[in-house]
Amino acid sequence: MKGIVFIKFLEAVKREFGEESVREIIEKSHLPSSGTYEDSGDYTVFEMKLLFHQLSSVCELPPWQILQKSGQGLFQGLFEAYPGFLTLKELAPLILDQQFTQVQFEVAADRLLYLFEKEPSNILTIDWPAPLNEKEIEMLYQDDLEHIQLVFNVFLEVIPKEMYRVDQALDDKDWALLEKIAHKIKPNFAMVGRKAIMEILEQIESHCGYENPDAATIGLLVAKFRRGTTRTLDGVSEALEQFSHVLKQ
Repeated sequence: MKGIVFIKFLEAVKREFGEESVREIIEKSHLPSSGTYEDSGDYTVFEMKLLFHQLSSVCELPPWQILQKSGQGLFQGLFEAYPGFLTLKELAPLILDQQFTQVQFEVAADRLLYLFEKEPSNILTIDWPAPLNEKEIEMLYQDDLEHIQLVFNVFLEVIPKEMYRVDQALDDKDWALLEKIAHKIKPNFAMVGRKAIMEILEQIESHCGYENPDAATIGLLVAKFRRGTTRTLDGVSEALEQFSHVLKQ
């Protein structure tokens, strides 16, 4: 876990519970680091667990209430330090606006610890345009923006042509060809994290394979595919513009 998390956490504890509480929890935790952290240094998750435990003991509050009380300062500090770390926004409303149960605390704490085992990656500095799914893309590519750039460029080159072929096949009621195209381009949408479009293509593929395909149903599915694909093309184009700026840094 990066030192910035410990620094912002201790700053939040100081504001909420006082400087004496910070000194006390560091002293009682017997930390390997002695409670001295550098922003980019690497420290064990175990140290954060020790600090939480001691703060809970010192303040005589359950851990989830501790996170509530220190959470606002912690997250504000992390947002300021890493404004592009968008994934944190999933936890912020839970911590800032709602009452924690113990289960919610454990889920949120586990997610927080996972996120900060490494520094925020380039992929999280992208303001992902709708309808692209940040989580799906992060899972596929980790921090390899150059790979994403290559795949996205291929997507922009291939998909408009295939959309035209889809329309032609629909007009000609060439169900075999339409089934083939739908099957062929599913991986392209998988590579940009658009599972929703993949599901539509699977439905088109399935309906085209029927003994007596229903043209009206397939037409509705193709229209849905076209709307979603147009939005996806716009999103991919916008993301590529951001990639060029990030890769130049």
